[in-house]
Amino acid sequence: MFIRNFLFSISILALGMAQTGWLPQPQLDTLITNPDRAIKLINPVQGDSFTIVLFEGQVVNDTVILISDSTLSSQQLDRLGDQELFQLSSTDGSGTILMSLFNDSAMADSLEWDSLEIIYKTNLLERRGEQLQHLGPPSDSTDYFLTINGSRLIPNGLYKLTDFIGQLALITGEDQYLNLIYPVLNDTLYLRLFPTRYGHDWIELYSIEAIFTEMIADRDSVRHFLFTYPADSDTVYSAHYRFGGWARDTSGVLIIDDDTVQIFSSGSFVGLFELEPGWNRFQVLYSTDTCRVESTISLFRPERFDPDQPFTQIDQTSIIPGNNITIYRPDRLTVHFRGTPNGSAQFKIPSLTGGYLPMSEIQSVLGEGTGSYEGACEINAGDKCRNKPILFRLRGPDGRTVKTRSTGSITVAIEKQPVLLQTAWNTTLVRHAPAGEILTILPAGIMLEGIADLGRYWKVKLAQQRTGFVAHRSVDRLPAGRNLPQAGMYGISTEVDSGWVTLQFNLTEQVPFKIVQSTTPQKLALYFYRTRFLNEWTVYPDSCPLIDHYEWVAEDDDVLRFDIFLDTDQQWGYRGYYDENRFRFDIKVPPEINPHNPFKGLTFVLDAGHGGEHRGAVGPSGITEKDVNLVYAQYLGKMLQERGAIVIPTRQVDTTLQLYERMVIAREAQGDIFLWLHNNAPGSTRHPMEVSGTSTYYTSPQNWPFARAVYPHLVDLGLEPFGQVHRTYYITRQTDMIIFLVEGAFMTHPEDELFMLSDDNLKKLAAAVLNGIEEHLIRLSN
Repeated sequence: MFIRNFLFSISILALGMAQTGWLPQPQLDTLITNPDRAIKLINPVQGDSFTIVLFEGQVVNDTVILISDSTLSSQQLDRLGDQELFQLSSTDGSGTILMSLFNDSAMADSLEWDSLEIIYKTNLLERRGEQLQHLGPPSDSTDYFLTINGSRLIPNGLYKLTDFIGQLALITGEDQYLNLIYPVLNDTLYLRLFPTRYGHDWIELYSIEAIFTEMIADRDSVRHFLFTYPADSDTVYSAHYRFGGWARDTSGVLIIDDDTVQIFSSGSFVGLFELEPGWNRFQVLYSTDTCRVESTISLFRPERFDPDQPFTQIDQTSIIPGNNITIYRPDRLTVHFRGTPNGSAQFKIPSLTGGYLPMSEIQSVLGEGTGSYEGACEINAGDKCRNKPILFRLRGPDGRTVKTRSTGSITVAIEKQPVLLQTAWNTTLVRHAPAGEILTILPAGIMLEGIADLGRYWKVKLAQQRTGFVAHRSVDRLPAGRNLPQAGMYGISTEVDSGWVTLQFNLTEQVPFKIVQSTTPQKLALYFYRTRFLNEWTVYPDSCPLIDHYEWVAEDDDVLRFDIFLDTDQQWGYRGYYDENRFRFDIKVPPEINPHNPFKGLTFVLDAGHGGEHRGAVGPSGITEKDVNLVYAQYLGKMLQERGAIVIPTRQVDTTLQLYERMVIAREAQGDIFLWLHNNAPGSTRHPMEVSGTSTYYTSPQNWPFARAVYPHLVDLGLEPFGQVHRTYYITRQTDMIIFLVEGAFMTHPEDELFMLSDDNLKKLAAAVLNGIEEHLIRLSN
C-alpha cells in the first residue's frame, strides 16, 4: 500500500510540474537517497514533457543502475512473480509522464530498455540507515518547496543528509528545481536546491524581530533576569572579564556589588568584572515595583604571575622556547621570559654558551621596563649539545636574585647532509614567524630544507637568504641522503581561455614560490626560489588586452622574480599551481560592467557567517550572530537579485558549514564577488561599552577598493567607525575572486545590538553594502 500511495503522489506531482513548465532548459539531475533507491529527473524530454523514473533494487558492486526511459506496455504493469513492477502514465497537452518502481536489479536485466545508465560508485552506497518515506505534492500547488522531516528548505541552500531517516518531500515550482545531489566527503550526502530564474524567487523565511521575540517567549516566565555570559562558577584566567545579560522588566534597577548597571530598552546589560586570584563572588540585586531578586555569581581566577608583587619573580609559563628544540644548521637562537620589571636578566645553555649571557628588557613607549626580557646566541658549525635546559636568572629591584630553567631542552646536531622535508598539505602555510603572518602558501610535494625543529613548527629555508616557519604536522621528513633540488626555468608561454589568462612556466623541478600582488601599478609578482634561468624565452599572447608587459628580475643567485604588469583598473583574481613540473598561473579576465546596470551578469556569493553548531558572537540579550548574519544576508541577496545579479548563498538555513565548504560552493558557482557577512565582538577582557561600530576587512590588495567603497556607507547608518582593516583570515586570503569581510556592528555592545534587532536596520545594513559595491562598479565601468 505504501508503494502504491508513494507512486500516486509522484504522479500528481509530476503532472502538476509538466503543466507549469517548471524547467526552462534541458537538465539531467540524479538523487541518490539510499543504497537501494534512486530518483532520476529527466527534463524536458520532448517539448515540455519530462520523465521521472524511480528505481529500487539490489546494489551490485556498489553501483546503482538507473533506467533512463521505459517502453513497457500496459500489460507489463501486472505483478511478475515475486517482483513488483508498477507504472503510472498520464498525458496532457505537452507530453507523457512516466513513473516506474522496481524492487530488484535482476528485474531490470530481464526487460528491454532503451538505455541503461551507471551513475557512480561511493561509500555512501554501502550504508543502510536511510529511508525514503514519502514524496508528494504540497496541499497548495502554487507554493512549492523542498522539505526534509518537515523543515522547509529554500533555493540555493546547501544541505547535508547524514544517516538520514525521515520524510523527504520534493515539492517543486516553476522557479526552482533540484539541481545537484552528490556524496562529497565522509559519506555525507550534499543536496542543493537552485532557482532557475533570479529576481523574484528569493523566499524570506527569517525576521530578526521574530527570532528575538521567540527567544524571549521560550524563557522561563518567572525568571526576571539572567547572565548570558560568563556562566556561574566559570574559571577565568585574566584580571578582567566582560559580562552581559538580560532583564525582563527594563524599568527595573540592577546593582552588582554596589554599582548600578544600566539596562537598555532591549533588556540587555553589560559590564566588566575585576577579578582577584581565587574565588570571586559578586552580589547581584535586581528590583522592580513588583519584585526584588538577590543572587550571587561566582568566578574562579587561578594564581598567575603578577608583576606588581613586591618580591622578584619569573613567570615560568612565559619562557620561550617552551618545548624541546633541535637545531640542524647554523642559526640564531632567541630566548624570552617575563618577570619583575626593571631587573637584570641573564641566561646560559650548558656546554653551548660557556657561561651566562646578558638579556635586555623591552622598554615601553615611555621608557619604562615592561618585565619582558629577551636574549640571543649564535649557533655555529661545530657547536654541539644534547638535551640541555636553558638556565635563567633575574636580579630584581629588591636586590633578590631568582633562578629557573626551561621545561624544554636544546639539542644542537649540525648535520653534514641537509635535513629535507616535503609539504604534505595542498595549502601548507609558510609563516614569517611561528604562528605569525603568512609568507606564502605551498601545495603538497614541495621539498624544503629544515634548519631547526621547534616542536610545533619547523624553521625552514626557502632560498639562501629566505627562511620561514611551517607547522610540524603539515610536512613530512624525508630519508637522509637526498639532495635539495635546484630548478632551471626554460620558457614561458601564455594562453587565454574561459575568462582566464594562463601563464605556463616550464621548470625542471617543483620549487617553493611566492605571489605578491600590488595595485600601484597594477602588477602581479611571482618569486621562484632555488631557481635559475636555463633559457629566458617568453611568448606573449596574440591578443590579450589584460596583459601590458612582463619583466624579469634575478633578485639573488637562487631567486627569480617575474613581474606581470596589467592594463586594468581592477584585478579580479589569480591562482598559481603546479601541473607536474609546469607552474601554471591563472589571471581572471575582468568582467564587462554595464554602467547603467552594473550588477547584471555578475555572480555574488553571499556567506552568512557561522551557522548550525557555530553560534558566533552572542549579544547580552542572548541573540546569536549566526541568526543576525543570516537575516541580513537574506535581505542583501534579494536586493542583488532585483538588480540583475546572480546570487549564490552558501547557506539559507541554520546549518553548519566549514570554511573550506563555503569556498567549494563559491568556486563551483564561479563567483565574481564573495561577500563574507559577519558581526563583531571584542576580546573577553575588554569592557563591552568601549568597543562598538562597523568595519570592513580585506587581505589581498585587489579587494581593498571594494572594502573601501562599502565602508563609508556603513558609517552613514549612524554606526561608530571602527575602521578599514587589513587582516589575514582563511576566507579573505583566497585570491581567485574578489573577497572581503563586512563586520556590521558589535554584538556585545547594547546599542549596536539594538540596531541589529531591527529588520528595518538590517535592510539598511544590506543596502549600505549594496550601494558601496555599486559605487565602485560604476567607477570601473567608466
